[in-house]
Amino acid sequence: MYFLDCFLNSERPVLDHSSVKNIPDALTTEDATRLRDSFRVSPRDQVNCATSARLWEELLERYRLPFLLLRVADLRFITRGPGSQMTSLHLYVELGKMIQDEIYDVWLSQLLDSVTKQTNNMLSAYKSAQNITPNQHWRRRTSEDPFPYCRMPKAFIDELRQNWKKLSTMDSSVLSKFINLHCLETNVIEGTVQFDPTATTMLVQVGFLNEAAPGQITDSNIISGTVRQSRDALLILQDTHKAVDEIFELVKTRPVVITPEWVCCLHKKMMASSRVNVLDMNGNRKFNHITIGATRQLSCVNVAIQTSFQGRPLKVQFCPYDSVDAELATFCKQCTVLLERNDVDPFAAAAWISHVFITIHPFEDGNGRLSRMLASIPLLLQELPPICIGLSEKSNYNGFLNATRSYRNGDYEELMKVLHQGTLSSLSQLRLHLSGLQF
Repeated sequence: MYFLDCFLNSERPVLDHSSVKNIPDALTTEDATRLRDSFRVSPRDQVNCATSARLWEELLERYRLPFLLLRVADLRFITRGPGSQMTSLHLYVELGKMIQDEIYDVWLSQLLDSVTKQTNNMLSAYKSAQNITPNQHWRRRTSEDPFPYCRMPKAFIDELRQNWKKLSTMDSSVLSKFINLHCLETNVIEGTVQFDPTATTMLVQVGFLNEAAPGQITDSNIISGTVRQSRDALLILQDTHKAVDEIFELVKTRPVVITPEWVCCLHKKMMASSRVNVLDMNGNRKFNHITIGATRQLSCVNVAIQTSFQGRPLKVQFCPYDSVDAELATFCKQCTVLLERNDVDPFAAAAWISHVFITIHPFEDGNGRLSRMLASIPLLLQELPPICIGLSEKSNYNGFLNATRSYRNGDYEELMKVLHQGTLSSLSQLRLHLSGLQF
């Protein structure tokens, strides 16, 4: 039998079917070899176990076979991420239809009843929560919030454009290096990973898509974040870069059309290396699984966060999972309309996209990073640099997102200023990276 003990669900019945015991013949020789090798890592080697788990997830997308269904269902159930239990049940049900095992069916039926009841109770409690900060409750039809009427002073946009042109004169590859900086900073402010200054400059200069960076970046270059392994961190940065590339491809099309399917594909590309990972949570390392390329409506996950603004604690409630798909669909329609309008300031459009997308919070993880990519589209359409928010702007950025949600009066002025100032400051940071540290 092929199992990794760390991903074995000992709560389910033991299955003696050949289809779940042996490497499937349907796999190519190369995939079969990769799969067989994935079970040869030590269960104590968490990083390589996570790599094996990501391989199983990848293969399952191409081969809906009992062997893979069981391994992926088990690992999702064991990791107990926010939505991993519900999505593991989907796989257990699919497996049950294939193997026709009475004992397994009884166990699965009982588990389904238990989890469904628990999920329904949690949804009801979430919708009636009393501990949410006033004006931070979820409000239906947020995706239909009116477009902003504010405008950024022309001098501010001219300043950004002039700085952008000056940098382009300094270095013909400034756009690619700014994208590298965006990828780094967008992960820093989400608490994913932060490298030391020397490594950061190197990564801005050479990027993450070639062999130069991996050969010189080590775990010791990571100074904070939930991801503390340089190998995984670089994979995450590569995924972020690939998603940004998709944004640039989109803005080449006319009209620019945003759909839920495209947003989900973008999320899947951006989070590919994060679907199973080892996270450092206050010194404790644990496996984490997230659903990628599908919304919280599939995984039945609700999200509320505890934060603060100007010294005041805030408890923020996002869209209940059972309304996510409808809200995301309306957001995409409205966003497409917004991007077609010539009378909306690019930073006002960016602020609306940021506010509405974050408030819906359609995915288990990655919403902040995705929102900044989507909010960059109106800027790119006017040949401005993409949104980039550094760590020094994080507090104001999150604070004015929450303030915009609280007021809901169409006034996006403060959030627009933060998006503008953050991007302008990032150009100054880029200038330092282009002319600064040696490595």
